[in-house]
Amino acid sequence: MSALPYFFNSTRHIIVLIALLALLWAWPEAHAAPSGHQKMTITIQGQERTYYLYTPSSIKQGAFQYPLLIGLHGGGSTPDRLVQAAQLATKVRDDNMIMVYPVGTGDHDTRLYWNAGACCGNAQKNLSADEDFIEALLTELMQTLPVDRRRIYLAGFSNGGMLAHRLASRLGDRLAAVGIVAGAMFDDQPKPIAPVSIIIFHGLADNVVPAKGGISKKSTMKSQVSVPFKALEDVHQFWLQENKCLESPTETKKGNLTTLASHHCAKNVSVVLNTVRNSGHNWPGASQGIYSELDDGSFYLGFSATAAMLSFFNKHPRED
Repeated sequence: MSALPYFFNSTRHIIVLIALLALLWAWPEAHAAPSGHQKMTITIQGQERTYYLYTPSSIKQGAFQYPLLIGLHGGGSTPDRLVQAAQLATKVRDDNMIMVYPVGTGDHDTRLYWNAGACCGNAQKNLSADEDFIEALLTELMQTLPVDRRRIYLAGFSNGGMLAHRLASRLGDRLAAVGIVAGAMFDDQPKPIAPVSIIIFHGLADNVVPAKGGISKKSTMKSQVSVPFKALEDVHQFWLQENKCLESPTETKKGNLTTLASHHCAKNVSVVLNTVRNSGHNWPGASQGIYSELDDGSFYLGFSATAAMLSFFNKHPRED
């Protein structure tokens, strides 16, 4: 009889142990550092902010200035997911660039957002100073690393693309070119302080950030953004006008891809809009589902936004 209470006591312990293991298994894993990147911090307005830094192995020689690329992850995502989907890390290493992935803020470290004015998540609700963060980070990197000041680039996806639009206006005198994938612009977009080359990629079947503008068709995004997105056509016209492009864009079509390119703009900058038919809210050329939980199931692998963006960057250093 004495063994019976011990059996039940042991069983209770086993049940509790199994429950704890199940909870730990289901709990979201903290976001991982992209492979080969150092975890770094900088303090902005009393708040410690994190970023991940990759530097070429040859940087210790100190005799060469390197292009710098800052990558902004999507809302509800992490830098590592941006690396996996866009394959920026591989391309950047091949091109011998410095790569930086700043980290947004959120209620959990696997669901991170940027404050892009009218969006998104806790970053917007808490008025996170993300524009100040990126500007201070850029200053820090330029002071501590051999950065080529004529070749500083910025790339952003979705919510990161929304912030990239705003930073293109705010930091146009320091950025050479900006790449935006599935991002959005709002009516309060600031006027740019200087011309800056812009390349945009957008799926015409995007239900999260519709190409026609207005309110998102996704309930998760509707709950976060009550302000209408600008139509993609209006976003394109904004950058053509602000960059003082003198001629109508040249249009080319290849399969599902349509490209409108303007190269005769102030300071020799260019504005290029790529739209992808039948593609949704994702990074063209990336694997379906790996990039954003808002991916609506339509994706396009016949064109690499990463390759096109980096090629555009290489052709567009900033002119003083």
